Amino acid sequence: MTKKSKIILAFTLVFVLLFAAVFTAWLAFASDNKKYLTPESEAAALPDIGGMTITDDNIKSNGISLMSAKIATAEYSDYGISAQAESAYTLTASLTPNDANNQLVDWALTWKNPSAAWANGKAVTDYVTITTAKDGALTANISSLQALGEQIIVTCTSRDNPNAKASCTVDYAQKLTSYKLSFGNVEINLGGDTNVIVEINPNGDTVGGAANVQLGKSDTYTLAETFTYTVTLLSEYMAYGTSNDGQIRLNGHAITGCPYQDYEKPISSLYFDYTNEISHWFIMGRSKDILFKDLSTAELVPYFANIENSHMYYIALDITGKYSSFRYLSHVKCAGYKNTASVQSLTLNNSSIVL
Repeated sequence: MTKKSKIILAFTLVFVLLFAAVFTAWLAFASDNKKYLTPESEAAALPDIGGMTITDDNIKSNGISLMSAKIATAEYSDYGISAQAESAYTLTASLTPNDANNQLVDWALTWKNPSAAWANGKAVTDYVTITTAKDGALTANISSLQALGEQIIVTCTSRDNPNAKASCTVDYAQKLTSYKLSFGNVEINLGGDTNVIVEINPNGDTVGGAANVQLGKSDTYTLAETFTYTVTLLSEYMAYGTSNDGQIRLNGHAITGCPYQDYEKPISSLYFDYTNEISHWFIMGRSKDILFKDLSTAELVPYFANIENSHMYYIALDITGKYSSFRYLSHVKCAGYKNTASVQSLTLNNSSIVL
């Protein structure tokens, strides 16, 4: 092998090793930061929150035991479940003894209290259906079609011995039907971008304010849900697991101190005006920092009139219930400025004129 070939081979090996190291580090980074990977498309999962639920505590057995498992929406087609189903479970029966000659069972659905005001006159199969791959199968799929206001009982009975049976209760957890977050007069676009016009005059309008969260819950259910929430500021890394946070850039300068509140801590208010927010910003200079609180409104205009990167931060609304929890994000951006200070008084340089 020539000297030139050896050099090329050495460089090739070094490149391969570096690539492998970088790729391994990337995999480790992605694995460690899965909890931050919360895409905005999670908002589309709203129908999968709450709804039909089956718990092992509600299973009763006598000669037959039952196990339940929730089916993920993405797997509906694998189980022959309609894409329109709200939620679905598999129920698997086990006989005692497990080597009984006749392994066939029958599945049935009934209202727990058919004379209840809500259930009276309603067909149970309009709300929940149960199907099996073949007649008498030990595994059944149960699907929720719409909200329940009365519990349903699923019964599995042995064809060989009608006294051997198992049952479980189907409940419907209260669902979240709407959600809204605002800070004073600024409404946050959860699941998308929130473009904010900031006030750069210390005597101008207040933009933002106290956090206001409004949650809407379904009226039809058998299990009441109590939702709690927190509102948090996140950097891009905290929101998506990327280190490319990208400070806001105004008139060619990277702005520091945006926001002045700490990341990853619950907040109760947020402002986008001079007094509460802009006055905390500064440009880190080589010899001297430029503090926005020392600049006049006229001096601030050139900065906000030339926004090169509008990224400020992310806002996360985390909602937690007994039966579900989820997160909604909004990317907050500086979309421009306003100067709304009005004239407070007027004086003349002479109080009188003598003609």
